[in-house]
This record gives sequence, structure tokens and C-alpha cells, in this order.
Amino acid sequence: MFCENCGTKNENDAKFCESCGAPLNFEETPAPVKEEFVAPAETTPVTFTAKESKPMSKKSKLIWTIVGAVAILSCLFYWVGKSASDPEKVVTKYIDSISNENYAKAYECMSIEGSEFTTKDMFIKIMEERTKTSSEKILNYTVREYPSTTPLMKTYTVSYTQPGNSYVDTMDVTLIKQPSKKWLFFDDYRIAESDLIVKDYYVTVPVGTEVYIDEIKVEDKYLVKYEDTDYAPTTTSYSIPYIFTGMHKVKVTSPITEAKEFDKFVEPGTSIDIYSLKLTEEAKADACKIAEEFTERVITSGIAKKSFDELSSYFSERADKEDMADTYENLTDRGIDEDGTGVKSVTLSNIESRSYEDYEMGASYSVSVDYEYTYTSLREDYWDDTIEEYSPSSPEEGSATVYFVYENGKWMITDYYVSLYMYY
Repeated sequence: MFCENCGTKNENDAKFCESCGAPLNFEETPAPVKEEFVAPAETTPVTFTAKESKPMSKKSKLIWTIVGAVAILSCLFYWVGKSASDPEKVVTKYIDSISNENYAKAYECMSIEGSEFTTKDMFIKIMEERTKTSSEKILNYTVREYPSTTPLMKTYTVSYTQPGNSYVDTMDVTLIKQPSKKWLFFDDYRIAESDLIVKDYYVTVPVGTEVYIDEIKVEDKYLVKYEDTDYAPTTTSYSIPYIFTGMHKVKVTSPITEAKEFDKFVEPGTSIDIYSLKLTEEAKADACKIAEEFTERVITSGIAKKSFDELSSYFSERADKEDMADTYENLTDRGIDEDGTGVKSVTLSNIESRSYEDYEMGASYSVSVDYEYTYTSLREDYWDDTIEEYSPSSPEEGSATVYFVYENGKWMITDYYVSLYMYY
């Protein structure tokens, strides 16, 4: 063993260095262990037995079948919904439907404001009328999206050709995103056909009439209300919020007029304006009968100095009764006065009346009455201060004009004028 301090070789079992006396460090190496062979013990083989699996219950099978079916249907629903809501496919469906004259299918692609005059049936009718005059069949076409700055609207340019034409025409189709989802999940884009719709379409007809467009009555909810005025209006105006552009059948009726029917092409900038209607023969006869009866009665009652109120059943609610009472007073002034002079009696004969052909419902309608009359008057003889009776040798001729309105289902008088010449 060598000394680590001075390098001198020492005996292996020396504790200190023979040269410098420094302690010697060493580790005793343990004696090697002799390994003995041990024969392996006899082992017993282990046998693994596979556990027998339970068959799946009917309930589990049903659940997994349902889960699989739902997954497949969900994928199918998503694919169909995504395809149906694709704006470009909506345009394609619309163009194909118009070209093939399947207008019911085309209507489903459109965003139409609802009213009685923009229904699917009305759209089909209008489009069929248009087809009679011009064909909109498209031979082939391409659809190209036009860049848009808003997701609420999409515009597509459709290039197309028509049978018999060698040039390519184009049109723009705009789609509007609807506020509600399609099938709860998908954006719903509909075609906004502004050229097919007229907004705020005005219809003006005489007061007291009813107007029908394509056999649909224009209801009072469309009435245009004006500020109160001092005079009674003679016409009624309606504003229809939405109606299809195209040819429509119009009918205006009333209880006392012949129905007026005509075709009207509705388009922006136009309106329906009816101001006069032709009276039925029955209505004219009724007005003439009342005019003749009233003329005779107002004259005889006035001469007899009867109360004006006895004639009130003839008068309209809008009549100026004060003015008519003044006219009546001119008759009563001709009756017998306190001095015993005046017209004693008057008799009308050969009464005939005539009326105009046209009538503006709500306005005053006049009937002229011609008649002959005889009378007896009491007059003072200025020579002997006596009162004598006088009657003309032949009938006099007179006339009257009676003004009517049709009110609450009957003719009512608004004013009258009577012409009489008497000597007393």
C-alpha cells in the first residue's frame, strides 16, 4: 500500500506510513460471496378462463338504434336546410319557376307584404294575365353574385337568353334576409320583387258606394281620414298598402246606381278615380216621385199657413232648415192675412218631373218639377172697399227644383225652390 502523503510503499496491513508516519486510508474489500446453484422449484401451471359476455338487451338495442337514426337525420336535416336556404339556389328556383310558369312555386321564393291583394292566388292570376301578352320563358341562364356591403341583402346578376332572341339579356335579383330563421336554424333569404308591387295605391269613389278589386271588397280599414271640414264630402278615398302590378277587375256598386265594371292596369303613378255613376231607373223614379209629392205639399201647406215642422220628415240631416224655412215663409205670406185678403187655395195638376242621368253619391242630386196650377184668391175691391174672390181663367205654369241626397237608405231633401205667380 502506498502512502498518499509521501508515496512510500508500506505493508498492506500497516496503519501508519513507515516514512512520514501519516495514517494510511484504506477500505477493506469484502470477501466475494460464493453463489450456490438452487434448482427452480416445481410450479403449477395457471389456466385463464374467458368470462362469458352477456347478450345486449332489447332496450339497449333500441336506444342505440334511435341514437344512430337521430344522428343520421340530424346530418340530413342540416344538409337539406343548408341547401334550401342557399341564396343562390333560391334565385335558381325562382327563375326556373317563372320560366316554367309555376307561379305558386315562384311565390314561395318571394318576400311579399301580406294583404288581401297580394295573396298567392292573386299573384298566380296576375302572372297568368301577363303571360298572355308577353312570354317570360328563359332558355338558359347563369347566376353571379354581386358583391354586397351588408349581410341583410344579397344581389345576383342573372344573364339569360330567350327563345327567338340571339342576344344575352341581364337582370338583377335582390334577396332580403328575413327576420325569422328558416326551420329555426338557417338564414332565410327571399326575393324582393319591387317591380311587382305598388305601394299606397289610391282608390277614390263616390260616398255611399262599395268598391271591389278582383271581387275583393276594399274594406273601411283602408279609408283615408281627412281633417273635419265644414262641408260634407262627396267622395271616399282608400289607400291600399300593397297591390300587385298588372291588370285588375274593378267594380263599384251602390243601392241606387248601376254597377260600374272595368279593367284597370295598376302600376306606380296611377289610381282609380270614379266621381259619378248612373242611377238605376228605379232610383230615378223614386226621387221623381218624392219631388212631385213634396212640391205639391209644400205649396198647399204654405198657402194654408201650416207649420213648417210638418214637412220635417222629408229633410236630410245636413239640410239648412233655416234657409228652407225662409223659402217656406214666402209661401205662407201669400195665404189669407188678417185683413181677409190673400190666396185662399191652390190646386196643382199635370205634374211632371225629370232627373239627370249621372249621380255623384253623397253630392246633391236635383230633380226638376213642372206643373200647372189654379188658385182662388180673395182681394179687395178698391172702388167699394169690398173683398172679392178671384180665379184665373186658365191654369198657370210653374216649376220647382228639389235637391236630394241618398241618406240612410232613402232620398232626403237638402233644399228646394218653388216658382209661383199669383194675383191677390
